[in-house]
Amino acid sequence: MLYLGIDPGLDGFVAVIDRAAISTVRTPTVTVTTSKKRKRRVYERPKMARILRRFRDRCGGDMLAAIEAQHPRPAMGDACPRCGRRGGEGVVSSHRSGVGYGLWLGMLEALGIPHRIVHPQTWKRHMLANTGGGETKARSVMAALTRFPGVDLRKSKRAHKPDHNKAEALLLAAYACDVLARYGPAPELEPEPAPEPSLYRQFTDLFCERWAAVHHTKYPFAGAKDGRAAARVFATCHKSMDEAERVVVAYLAETDPFYEGHSLAKLAMDLPKFMARAVTPKKSTRQELGNRIADLVRQRRGNKAS
Repeated sequence: MLYLGIDPGLDGFVAVIDRAAISTVRTPTVTVTTSKKRKRRVYERPKMARILRRFRDRCGGDMLAAIEAQHPRPAMGDACPRCGRRGGEGVVSSHRSGVGYGLWLGMLEALGIPHRIVHPQTWKRHMLANTGGGETKARSVMAALTRFPGVDLRKSKRAHKPDHNKAEALLLAAYACDVLARYGPAPELEPEPAPEPSLYRQFTDLFCERWAAVHHTKYPFAGAKDGRAAARVFATCHKSMDEAERVVVAYLAETDPFYEGHSLAKLAMDLPKFMARAVTPKKSTRQELGNRIADLVRQRRGNKAS
């Protein structure tokens, strides 16, 4: 089993704990020149993907990664009288950390590597329990030196002091080994069922379906214009699908050349006319009325005979 600890950020590290050895890899970055001829460090995405792919292939996918969650920490409080800075992160720093966090997460998902997102306070509460008080960065270095005494925590060979980013990446990998391995990777959640379309959308679909059945083609929905007309029709029908359907049927049966095409806009323009037709039953013809009277007469004669 291979355990990964990822400390996102331009100065972050990827730490690996395996049965054979413990290793760390610095987050790949490259310096580019912006349009204003300023130099800026950015993430080297191809190398980041190659790092994860190499570790995945080495263990055959039997691995678990822990990545530290990133949250914006805006500068707050009074400025320092010496340097003029405030506590927290600036906008640019928060953005760069968020970009790295998103890149690592996307690559973990794309490569199918099991992983867990760990809040900083969660893993530090467990890994820094016996380091006393003081600054968190110094406590992280102390905990990493205690846990991994043979690992070089310097950022590079020219550095003189241990790097807290490398220490935190190692502690994240150790947290995955000690705590997360008990529960395994986060279970895959079943996708939530798609919500039922709103009544307004159901009415719009109903109109388009009825219109297509009459005209034998797809209704040319005219964007916002037809959308406003459909909303007006449905609201006037008291948001009742049955009443709205009767109005649509009565409208599509209209043969007046003025209503040729049967657009939603024309229905909304003469809506009272078709609402009256939908509510008022069709007038009986003279033949139908005569048949009804004859049936009533026969029924009465039969009642008298009995």
